[in-house]
Amino acid sequence: AKFDPQPYPPTPDQQGSQTETPKAKPPPLQTNQNDASADEDEENTQYTFNFDEAFGDGEGLLIYRDGNVGIMVYVNANAKKWAARTSAAITDEFVPWPAPARLRVDEMGWWHLEAEGATHLSYIGGERMDGPSLTFTTPPRAAVAWDEYGRATRVNFDQNGIITAILPER
Repeated sequence: AKFDPQPYPPTPDQQGSQTETPKAKPPPLQTNQNDASADEDEENTQYTFNFDEAFGDGEGLLIYRDGNVGIMVYVNANAKKWAARTSAAITDEFVPWPAPARLRVDEMGWWHLEAEGATHLSYIGGERMDGPSLTFTTPPRAAVAWDEYGRATRVNFDQNGIITAILPER
C-alpha cells in the first residue's frame, strides 16, 4: 500500500460515475451513522475502521497501523475524521522494483553502464572515461539503481563485467 497524496476533492474519474465534484468540500466519508438524517452533526458520526492496531483517544490523537503502513494523526479535535480520510487515501498499487543495472560492451571494448527506468544510477570501482556518460575502460565492481520511490537494486560484477549477485534477491 502506498499513500496517495491526491488533494481533496477527488476528480470525477476518481469518484467513479459521479459527474460533478464539489469544489469547497471534501468527499463524504464511508461511515455508519446513528441517524439517517441528512442534517446530523458530524460529532455524532461513527467512523468505521479496519486497522490492524490503533491507539489514542480518537479526539486529539490516533495512531494506527493498516498493513505495512503506520500513521499518527495529532490534531486539536476530531482525530477519527482525519484518520478516516488518511486511511481512504491509502491505495494498493503494485510498482515493480527497479531493474538492475547492466554493463554493455561496445565495438571499441568500452563498458557502458545502463539501468532502464532508473531515476539515479551510481557505481563502485572501475575506471570511468571523461565525459557525461557512464562509460568505463575497466568495468565497475558494483552498481546501484534507484527508482522514484527511493528503492534500490545493487548489482555486483566480476572483473569481466559479468553479474555475480543482484541485491535485494528476488
